[in-house]
Amino acid sequence: MTEIKTTRRRYTWSNNHTHSKIDWALGNSEWIIRWTHLEAITIDPGFSDHSPQVVEFADIPIKGARPFKFLNHLVQHPDFLNMVGNEWSNRRHKQGMHGMWTRLKQVKQGLKNLNTKEYSKIGEKVEKCRKLLAEIQVQSRDPNEQLISHVTDEEIFNALMDIDDQKAPVCDGFNAHFFKTSWQVITKRMQALMPELVDNSQSAFVLGRVITDNIILGHELVKGYGRKGISPKYMLKIDMQKAYDSVEWVFIEQGDKTSVQLLFNCFREFSRASGLTANLTKISVYFGGVNPVLQQQILAILGFLKGELPFRYLGVPLSSKRLSITQCQPLIDKMLGKIISWTSKFLSYAGRVMLIKSVLFAIQTYWSHVFVLPKRIINLIVTTCRRFLWTGDTGSSNKILLA
Repeated sequence: MTEIKTTRRRYTWSNNHTHSKIDWALGNSEWIIRWTHLEAITIDPGFSDHSPQVVEFADIPIKGARPFKFLNHLVQHPDFLNMVGNEWSNRRHKQGMHGMWTRLKQVKQGLKNLNTKEYSKIGEKVEKCRKLLAEIQVQSRDPNEQLISHVTDEEIFNALMDIDDQKAPVCDGFNAHFFKTSWQVITKRMQALMPELVDNSQSAFVLGRVITDNIILGHELVKGYGRKGISPKYMLKIDMQKAYDSVEWVFIEQGDKTSVQLLFNCFREFSRASGLTANLTKISVYFGGVNPVLQQQILAILGFLKGELPFRYLGVPLSSKRLSITQCQPLIDKMLGKIISWTSKFLSYAGRVMLIKSVLFAIQTYWSHVFVLPKRIINLIVTTCRRFLWTGDTGSSNKILLA
């Protein structure tokens, strides 16, 4: 439960010289999300020492029988006068006030029946009329509807065909005639070549592949690196520099000088052909089962620094062992960083709920796809999200949470 925003009077109790707020309006998350402008109004106390609080919102069912109230729109119904006449004279009534009361009661029931028959479930009828109106608009193809409709491939192709052959869409030297004659051919040929242009190791931004596949593969490869008696092997973590970004690649090879030299030669050839250079300050070599003398020889060939497990790869730590509490700290820090950036924005309760679901839980899910998080970390995440939900901050709160 959380406190609903209160307006008008600040205090709810007074003995004429002491004022205090001892009455609170509370609502659960469903209320807050359904009625975003929900507020409690503290009205004047009158002769009492307490100020009543009124919560105003719509769509609240009324329990019990409703008192009769004549609705003016009933007179516009074509059967109104006939119904009143029939109900007034369909039975023999006594004379005087008792007869008048009996006739009015009979007419009242007839009006209720007419209102129920013609005007009940008005919301459903309005929604039905809106759907019917939408269908009619689609059938009539209103000009405004056409302007905001989705642009189809056929419309794009027809627009290109309407361009004069000597006109150029952009200043690159290619005119419209080139695109008219070669666009479809290039598109179909590119679709056939895409599997060859994009390697299977590319897991992100490709339909049917996810970035966590590479993380899981890397985690399996480094498993057991800290054990004794394993076959010699080494791992090279390379950070490739580009004009706008950097790419992390992990290579694992047999731990001998020959394979190291071959891999390094391939890397230099790739760098020369692609124009991508390595960020020497971020490249590290990791060894498993390699004696110290051979380690120094390999480092001399590569010219890189020796790294230690665990290390970060695609935003998560790669470790040869199960994640510890300390290794999961970056996850907590990232979530706290998000919350700190939100605390100055005066978010509503509903806004905090949406951020927790769409952002904080997404960060946890990214890690959980790869690792089994320690129970203590999960409890810490729950505590952090709960504090942010109820207080809007990450600090401890003295508020009493009601459920």
